Amino acid sequence: MVEERYEIRGKIGQGGVGAVYKAYDTQLRREVAIKRVLADELDENNETATQNLLKEATALSSVQHPHICTVYDAGLDEDGPFVVMELINGKTLDEMIERGTLTYEDFREVAIQTQEAMIAAQELNLVHRDLKPSNVMVSWLPSGRFQIKLVDFGLAKFAAQPSLQTIDHGDSVFGSIYFMTPEQFERVELDQRTDMYSLGAMFYYSLTGKYPFDGETAPQVMASHLQNTVIPLQQMRPDLPVWLSEWVMWHIQRDMNHRPASAKLALDKFLADESLATQGGMGQTQQLITPAIPVLRRNTGPVATRPANALTGPLAVQAPSTATAPQPILSPEGKPSNSTSPVAIQPAGTLGSAPVNIIPGNTTTLLAPSAGIPAEQPAPEAEAPQPEFHIPAKKPMSKAMLIVIASMLAVATIIMSFVLFGAKKEKDHQETYSKLIKDVEAKFQAGEPLPVTREELDNLLTRLIKPSIKDKIGGRYALSIAAARDDDFSPTLEIAKFATTPGQDISDELMSDIFKAINLNPNFDHEAHKQLLEYATKNPSKKQSGEAIKRMKPFADDFYIDGILDVYENSNQIAIRASCSNTLTEIIKRSKTKSSIAANIIDRYDNATDSDIKLAYLRLLGNTGSKEAVNILNRELKSKDILIRLSAHKGLSSSPTIEPFEALLKVYIEEKNESHRKKYRTNIITLLGSGKKLSDKQRINLWTKFINQTSTQPGKEQIIGHIAGQKSRWAINIFNSLLVAPDIDDKIKGKIKNRREAWSKSND
Repeated sequence: MVEERYEIRGKIGQGGVGAVYKAYDTQLRREVAIKRVLADELDENNETATQNLLKEATALSSVQHPHICTVYDAGLDEDGPFVVMELINGKTLDEMIERGTLTYEDFREVAIQTQEAMIAAQELNLVHRDLKPSNVMVSWLPSGRFQIKLVDFGLAKFAAQPSLQTIDHGDSVFGSIYFMTPEQFERVELDQRTDMYSLGAMFYYSLTGKYPFDGETAPQVMASHLQNTVIPLQQMRPDLPVWLSEWVMWHIQRDMNHRPASAKLALDKFLADESLATQGGMGQTQQLITPAIPVLRRNTGPVATRPANALTGPLAVQAPSTATAPQPILSPEGKPSNSTSPVAIQPAGTLGSAPVNIIPGNTTTLLAPSAGIPAEQPAPEAEAPQPEFHIPAKKPMSKAMLIVIASMLAVATIIMSFVLFGAKKEKDHQETYSKLIKDVEAKFQAGEPLPVTREELDNLLTRLIKPSIKDKIGGRYALSIAAARDDDFSPTLEIAKFATTPGQDISDELMSDIFKAINLNPNFDHEAHKQLLEYATKNPSKKQSGEAIKRMKPFADDFYIDGILDVYENSNQIAIRASCSNTLTEIIKRSKTKSSIAANIIDRYDNATDSDIKLAYLRLLGNTGSKEAVNILNRELKSKDILIRLSAHKGLSSSPTIEPFEALLKVYIEEKNESHRKKYRTNIITLLGSGKKLSDKQRINLWTKFINQTSTQPGKEQIIGHIAGQKSRWAINIFNSLLVAPDIDDKIKGKIKNRREAWSKSND
């Protein structure tokens, strides 16, 4: 398929699980880049890499942004999956840094453009997971400005819920070790704050030419990350504004809660600090409720310090401590970028460009910026005598006029009373809000709930939508841990009602934050569920509806099945349908009335006209395990439509019992298309490896039969790779039998021996 349309013109590069080629699109007559998955070794990652590549295409096709590489096409052919992407002519950021660290002006452009790219990605809950200078391309526009583009989202995952770090060849962690996060080494849950850390490490490197977390060996680099051992940026680049150094260091905090919660928050703070600095302030904005923790320093020398009112902008130039002096980013013609430089930052106490020095006496001295010579201004002359004017006596006011004036004064007094009352009330509300925010930090750090009254909760909610409130972060944290001081109301229900009330002026971002707060609240109840479901039902294609359905996942029961199915059928958004499918799957697993749920889904399946919805219902049916559901899925396994067969096969792989094994295996054996066989193989692996209660003998028989019915060596490798992940006696017994099997080649046997030896050492 690729060869029919695209002419391959050479390999651009190769990574752990993929290779990128330069190609020419003969239909649209343009150069493109094509990414393919490489053949994998003895583990499951061949299939995993295939799925990740197609996931990358789906994710990036949703992101249309000038600072993210555009995906044009994706598909499968006889050589496997491929993704066609924009071909970027330029250099990587690390290639730019090789000639010198970035100047303030160029770094400003890099920081703003990368953060804008991540804002777009985070809007789709996309986590890059592998941000580093080599994944940042710098290209040049005809205007003379450079443009940043983020590339290689091959490790990206939709992560509205935190995801775990995966592993690749040799059990090594994906990504560059110098820009990875502590949580990636610890294999804990990741979210968009993971990308913020990697961005910060990349920013540090671009400004210093040195890795913030370094070492002579990989374990030493890992230890540096985990211990947060880093030289403060201000010591490495004393020529930079203090606020900028602190902004970069904010990104690379060890604790995820101490980093920027999102790219939008980070960019807003960058622009606010810069604006404050240009106005003569110190460049320090209000601290977040989780202040930055101290960092360990690798060196023993003193840290450079400045007086509080010292100049902190680009004008305060000092010799940088890096080995390579800062250099502007040059175009291929050797010219610097035409990007607009920020306004020169002036020290506090200046007037325009001329510092003001007040001298006691009758003159004011203005120091000229060019010569510094005081220009004396003469004191004002004595006033000349003014002519006298005779003021005639006023006539007394009439009684009617006095009544009018008295009435006006009374009205003014009433209005003033209301104004003063309103001002006092606003002041009281602000004091209440400030006190709550003060209490949040200690409670949040200790993992404790924040007791609030109904009035205090109302205060938090209404303050969040006021445009005059600058620091809304504390309020969002407060909502996430709010708990009733008394038992007379449910904060969760009140928050849900507030979010779903028509006419509330709530931004999409704030709506998402409120829904997340609902999920974290311990007082979650059915009334709040109803509010969320009602909101999603009325707004089936609004992004926040997917968030609302997702919040219901841990607690919802059968009562909500019909409503969620309605949202699924009426939505045209892939992400919302995915949220519905995931939540429904969890509800079905917990349900004690799976047969009635199956009957409902079967009825909807029979009446559905949308092919995508029908396929989704087939995949859901398997979770019920009902006899009727199994009969329909077995019937659809014989369909002539490959998509129906694949969906039915996928549905049966979700069965709560092992009964569908033989039916799934039969379809797998009869399939001639290798691409489809891979999908069937993955489904059978899911069925066998889903934690079902089986004896060791049953597991050995089923897995051995599966391997014996697999004809290709890559297929055997994938299955054996999954078995290798099980540190159990039954897995060792299977490996012992494979070592003497005649149809297993020596390469695989060698890897089996290595894995068995590794197990033995770990159990000693």
